[in-house]
Amino acid sequence: MAETSGASGVGAAVAAAGSSLAFNGTNFVGNSASGNGGAIYVSESSHVSCVGGGVFADNRASMDGGALFATGTSVVSCGGSWLNNSAGGSGGAVRIHQVSAMSWTDKAVFAYNMASKNGGAVSLYNQSSVSWSGTTTFRGNSAVYSGGAIIAAKSNISWDAATLFESNTADASGAIGAFSGSSVSWSGGDTTRFIGQRASSAGGALHVSDSQVAWSATTEFEDNAALSGGAMFLWNGSHVEWSGDTEFSSNEASADGGVVGSFVLDSLYNPQGSYLIVGGTTIFSNNTSGANGGALALLGGLSVTIGTENTVFVGNTAAVAGGAIFVSGTAVGPTFVNISLVSNSAQVGGAISLIGSGTSFNPEDYTPAPTTFEQCRFTSNRAIATGGAVDTAAGQDKFVNSVFEGNTAGTGGALRLAGTAEVNNCSFVENVSDDGGGAAVSNIGFVSSVSNLSFSRNVYGCQEGMFLECEESGTLYEAICDGCPVECEGCSFEEPQLVPKCSDALEHSNSSGGTVTLDALVIEPGYWRATPSSENVLECYNADACLGGVTGSESYCLEGYEGPYCAVCSGGYTARLGMACSKCSDRAGSIALGVSVSVAGLLFTVALVSYAVSGESEGRARGVVERTGRFVPLQSVKIVIVAWQILTQFTSVANIRFPHVYQRFLDALELFNFDLGWVLSAGCVFDVDFHDRLLVSTIAPIVGLLFLAAVYAAAARNSHRSSEDLQRVWHKHVSLVLLLTFLVYASVSAVLFQTFACEELDDRKNYLRADYRIECDSPKHSAFQVYAGFMIVLYTVGIPALYGGFLFRDSDVLRRDEADREQLARIAPTADLWKPYRPSVFYYEVIECARRVLLAGVVVFIYPNTAAQIAVALLIAVVFAMISEALAPYASRWDTWLCRMGHAVVAVSMYVALLLKVDVSDERASSQRVFESLLVAAHVCMVGVVLLEVIMEAISLWVEKRGQQPASSSFRRGRGIFRLRGSVSMFTEADDDPFSGSIYEVERQQSEDRRRFRRSSSSSSAFRKKKVKIATEGSLSPGSVDATETPSVLF
Repeated sequence: MAETSGASGVGAAVAAAGSSLAFNGTNFVGNSASGNGGAIYVSESSHVSCVGGGVFADNRASMDGGALFATGTSVVSCGGSWLNNSAGGSGGAVRIHQVSAMSWTDKAVFAYNMASKNGGAVSLYNQSSVSWSGTTTFRGNSAVYSGGAIIAAKSNISWDAATLFESNTADASGAIGAFSGSSVSWSGGDTTRFIGQRASSAGGALHVSDSQVAWSATTEFEDNAALSGGAMFLWNGSHVEWSGDTEFSSNEASADGGVVGSFVLDSLYNPQGSYLIVGGTTIFSNNTSGANGGALALLGGLSVTIGTENTVFVGNTAAVAGGAIFVSGTAVGPTFVNISLVSNSAQVGGAISLIGSGTSFNPEDYTPAPTTFEQCRFTSNRAIATGGAVDTAAGQDKFVNSVFEGNTAGTGGALRLAGTAEVNNCSFVENVSDDGGGAAVSNIGFVSSVSNLSFSRNVYGCQEGMFLECEESGTLYEAICDGCPVECEGCSFEEPQLVPKCSDALEHSNSSGGTVTLDALVIEPGYWRATPSSENVLECYNADACLGGVTGSESYCLEGYEGPYCAVCSGGYTARLGMACSKCSDRAGSIALGVSVSVAGLLFTVALVSYAVSGESEGRARGVVERTGRFVPLQSVKIVIVAWQILTQFTSVANIRFPHVYQRFLDALELFNFDLGWVLSAGCVFDVDFHDRLLVSTIAPIVGLLFLAAVYAAAARNSHRSSEDLQRVWHKHVSLVLLLTFLVYASVSAVLFQTFACEELDDRKNYLRADYRIECDSPKHSAFQVYAGFMIVLYTVGIPALYGGFLFRDSDVLRRDEADREQLARIAPTADLWKPYRPSVFYYEVIECARRVLLAGVVVFIYPNTAAQIAVALLIAVVFAMISEALAPYASRWDTWLCRMGHAVVAVSMYVALLLKVDVSDERASSQRVFESLLVAAHVCMVGVVLLEVIMEAISLWVEKRGQQPASSSFRRGRGIFRLRGSVSMFTEADDDPFSGSIYEVERQQSEDRRRFRRSSSSSSAFRKKKVKIATEGSLSPGSVDATETPSVLF
């Protein structure tokens, strides 16, 4: 049966008086009445029942009861669906009037009904009632004034089934409004939920005036909002209590009382006080207030009693005062027993703010009635201004047997007292004051009693950029209980008595302030410290390896790096220059590298033996190595190698990281240090530490010397060799020995000095700078230091001493003109030491040794890892450049200009390193690329000069061959491009050589010996021409070789 589209004054579908009506599955849709009851109107004790549900939809009444109006002790038993009904007065769906009643037992839904006055879904008036025992939902109903879902005046509402109030709205009481002696109650084992109600003024879900509300069922109030009392509002003698488990979460008030709001007492509008009694397990969580009382606002007209131990206020927030509870003007102070207040926050009174409460006296014995907190726990509450847990003012307050832990405020980390207070038998643990005003308690009022307090680890909160530390002092009580009575009977303090203070964060560290301690400082990227308690923040050798952060955290070092300064390569990584690590290739790559190195070494050994045992110096009998070596300018190559060795060794010693391209270029040049230990480590062939490198670096050259000795011994036993051949073999071996000592001198010396360069860090360990895996205080390293000391004598001191011995032994000959000194066979084997230099500076090779060992070795001890170290090294480099310019040692201007380039490259590289170390410019990446490009270009220019010499020598040999000038290289004395014995010059006289002749002309003009030589030059020239003729005719026999003949060498 369906009654639709009816229209009438009252009850457009049904109007009955004193009748009994029964509907079975009947729908009432679209009915309209100009008076009451848009669809049904019953009166005079009528009875209406609905069986099988039914739908009441889109009905309208111009007055009350959009779908149903019942009055005059009528009874209605209808559930079903009540949808989109409206009334011009009250009761958008139903109006129960004049001692009438409505109930249902089946499922019911009241959705999107609207009243222009009160009761968006149901309106009860004058001793009427509504009750239900079936699952019921009130959703999206609205009223202009009160009771978005239900309003009751002098009436009763009750239910005992699962009920949901969702998204109902009104000016007051978004869900239920109870006025004028009404009663609202619910019970049963099902849950009642109030979700998303909205009230423009007061009582987001419940608005209670002169009425009672009680419940024993599990209940949830969530996301309800109002101007005051986000969940409920009590006034004018109301009484609300519950014994069922209840949770208030995420409710919000724009003004006071995120959950519960109230008025102050007023003789006209609010003459009677109201009561709130908490009896069941109750949680107030994440509720907010735009003014005072994130959960409860007790403004004198409302008293609260908490009668359960399971009441918790957690995460509530007030914009002004009382993050959880705000109490103001309550004559008899409320008593809070066994409640927990956790992580609440406000400007004043992080958990509770008390103003002028507990000021009355008990009339019987005239004792005060203070606001009392007994056996309460205040944890992690925060106030931006005062009273991290509780702030009091102008009232009487009492704190007994309570715990204050981890609370924070600007002043008074736990308590800020500005009234009359008693504080007894309480514990204060880890509370924080941000401005240093009472780490635990700040008192500006009167403390009438203080005893048996326990204080532990209460500190100050520091500003950003500062960290918290403590110092031992006898003024601890004053620091943590500011303004408290001097005597504190039974008070105890944790030992030792440490007074908190704030200090500036360490250089190159950051602190967010608060209670950040020394061990929690965040270290900047590019820096490192040894332990969390260390106050020394050290710059990393490789800034990219240090990611920064809290000391000891897992992300402290870049992947592949670990240990002190993040300078130790992790497993599977290999070390490079500048404390950099690179990931090892797979095992196949390492095997291929090992095989390649072995094959190359074998070929080199065969070529070396072939050259060393060859006694011939002319014609086809000359080996391939010797013929090829004629094109290689030995001294030019040595100048370039010296520059490269100094730069790579200094980069390693000073732990410098150049711009990327230039750093990779220097990494490649590391090969020219001829450090076999480094090669094995870099290739991940073996896991090589510094001790292994030390052994390999010092033993390998000795093995090389022994090998040369064995080769010479084998050649000397050859009975078919002439004495001239043996003499040539001997000269070659001496030249090879000198070449070997030259190549390894810088790298071996650097490794030896690094053995003694140690650094003690704040973890009380003394590390080897060259390898932070090694502790200098270990017995093993002490033994290696003794070994290194012996090797310093053998290598660092012994090699220059050997050079000096050879040179100064023959100094009388070496100071002569080049033409004279080449005539003596005794100085021929050591020609590599003196031939590249002018006679007056024959000793310059020893000066070069000093330059190399100072810049690549000794500098390791000078202000390690600082800009001063680089500055001193730069000064040393400049001094040696000036010495070179003053002495003008080289016989050829090719070498002179190449030497200048080498000095310039070294000095400029060190200068750039100094700029990077002090970071004077913070250059952009594009500017860095210009730097690195120029430095690489300078190295390329040096190599280009050497290649140009090779080309010009090749041209000179070709010209000589075409001109059929077979002069023996052993007698050639032209000082052209090559300074090598056995090489061919493009020029036959010194005066014809534009690069070197002028140097010797000046020397001859300044020396009397040179003048005598000039007078006899004609006879010497004839003698030379005679030798050329003899050599051309091939008339020399093995026995007639000139004693000054100098054999060709490898380079």
